[in-house]
Amino acid sequence: MDVPLNVGRVIPRAPLGVLGYFIASKLQEYMEPERAGTPKGESIGLSRKKYHGALLSLTSLSLREQAKQIGVSYGVLRKWRTEDAFNRCILQLCEDFFMGPFRTLGGMALFLKIHSNTPIKAGLGISDDEATLIRTQRLPGLGDGHLYSENLFVQITKRWVDDAEKTTALEGDFDRLLDLVLPLIQLAKIHFRPGVNPPYATIQQGLVGVLLRLQLVALHPPVDKEKLARARTIGLLIGMVVLHD
Repeated sequence: MDVPLNVGRVIPRAPLGVLGYFIASKLQEYMEPERAGTPKGESIGLSRKKYHGALLSLTSLSLREQAKQIGVSYGVLRKWRTEDAFNRCILQLCEDFFMGPFRTLGGMALFLKIHSNTPIKAGLGISDDEATLIRTQRLPGLGDGHLYSENLFVQITKRWVDDAEKTTALEGDFDRLLDLVLPLIQLAKIHFRPGVNPPYATIQQGLVGVLLRLQLVALHPPVDKEKLARARTIGLLIGMVVLHD
């Protein structure tokens, strides 16, 4: 099984990861709105530089580094971050990232964890040497995990918990919820040291609590082979979360 990885770099020389790909592809696709034909005083949307600023707000780069990459002053970027339209764009980008690259990453994470010899096909013109580095990552695609902003991490976790709390049957996104557990716990380990930082323990306990509830859903009568398989998968995930694996 070949798993195509869409990865890129947040900034030049940054490690490869799905966040880097998301930022690069979104910026490349963005069509800057035109003023022509728009009534005076009416908002026309974000300029390309401003949109780039919203994208880099998903990262942990310093504001000065973000401003440098965008090509604006530090003061201009700070002003943008006080504007409602700019912050609404950031929240929408968090949602787009969760529903797109992060879910794609989740879809391959558990399979690759269990089947560690699975070959990985790296896309986007990545060199063989870079592809080899990707294959050695604990979770391919999270090479830039340390560059996720705290807000992005919070929004991803909150979105997962919200979805899990709405799940009462083995339908729809049940398996997708399980897929995202390993990327979430890996990000938590990157940002908070297990056994040292209280936020990590809180996230860990929250994930285990939700997984236990999902396991009860999986074992709700009548129980068949498919439900038992899901319950076993959840048990495996709980062990990985508890053991920081």
